[in-house]
Amino acid sequence: MVALLLYLVFMQIEWMESGEEKVQIAKALVNKYPNYAPAWTVIAGKSDSNEERLAAVEKGVASSPDAETKGMLLINEALVRQLPFTQCVVDRPGAPPICAARYGGYLA
Repeated sequence: MVALLLYLVFMQIEWMESGEEKVQIAKALVNKYPNYAPAWTVIAGKSDSNEERLAAVEKGVASSPDAETKGMLLINEALVRQLPFTQCVVDRPGAPPICAARYGGYLA
């Protein structure tokens, strides 16, 4: 039941126009449910602070997200660090295997 309620609240973020509103709702979610990786993805993508974005990436990855959510977190990390996406994916322990297999060869 909690998972359904989390999902319903999280889906409301999609319809918000302001990035600041989206971050506020996502922060409220992770304050109560710190392992809810989709909310960390919103913070990683929409926060005004690069430090906060990187912290959200770390917390989101540490929360054992599904592969798609983890991929979005790693994309946000690459954007903040201004690195090629492949470097963030391949160099990170526990990166989704499909990413390392698909993109790892480009770093050679």
